[in-house]
Amino acid sequence: MLCYDVYPTLTEALLLTITPLLDAAFARSGIAALSDQHLSDLASGRLVGAVGVVARHDDVVVGYAQSAATNGVHSIEVVTDSNLAVEAADLLLRTIAPLLDRHEGTTVNWWVHGEITWERDIAFAHGFQPGRALYQMQCPLPLDHPPSAVVTRPLRVGDSTDLSDWLRVNNRAFHAHAEQGAWDEKTLNARIAEPWFDPRGFLVHERDGRVAAFCWTKHHHTEPPMGEIYVIAVDPDYHGLGLGRQLTVAGLEHLAATGLHIGLLYVDADNTAAVGLYRSLGFDVTRTDSVFTKELT
Repeated sequence: MLCYDVYPTLTEALLLTITPLLDAAFARSGIAALSDQHLSDLASGRLVGAVGVVARHDDVVVGYAQSAATNGVHSIEVVTDSNLAVEAADLLLRTIAPLLDRHEGTTVNWWVHGEITWERDIAFAHGFQPGRALYQMQCPLPLDHPPSAVVTRPLRVGDSTDLSDWLRVNNRAFHAHAEQGAWDEKTLNARIAEPWFDPRGFLVHERDGRVAAFCWTKHHHTEPPMGEIYVIAVDPDYHGLGLGRQLTVAGLEHLAATGLHIGLLYVDADNTAAVGLYRSLGFDVTRTDSVFTKELT
């Protein structure tokens, strides 16, 4: 019989409880069961209003759902044991829905990483409709492309002015983005505290004495290892100058210089300009993540 426990506070102890489930899911699919954002939120316990629900069968953890609101949108991720996937997901979605704070957001996005199998039927049964699609794209490194024409420097992690300047650019560039918009110092410092963070791969481009664009890269210790364009953006004041392409090239050059041979990034499928740019640099789509969305009533 399936039962559940609600965790109104995300803690490292909760992460330890569900780690075997996350590891098993990764072993099956080769895809991380929770996104970087949700894992960071879980490990740090920093989000007020975030909620986790654990499903158990005969005292064995067989499912986990987590939600947190950002920019007025609840982002939900669900991880299940393959043998009880449908039953566990149904229980988790039924349980977590009443816990979502309407004051924090009225839209709910359920993220499904990788191939959709049974998820569509469960989503429809709970009132979700198809929403965004996110491409994972990869390219070989080093690039067969002219070098970047812009000058960059690493983010100055110990400089509060530099961090504030970066936050300003990030939040202007992603003002309508459910996950990346509305970052604050706590959010940024939580990422800086991650074991994978390396300021040398956080490239900042300045114009007129301030941050105009940036390319934040990340190493994945997979097999084979990969380097990711983690976040890239241009201040709206500097749109139209080709900085997006130049910063992408700069980031990929940095990753190649560290010995990596595969570049990786994620982009919304309907962002045709960005997808076209990345294809022109040698990227191809290797995976599609899907979002099912609903409005709270």
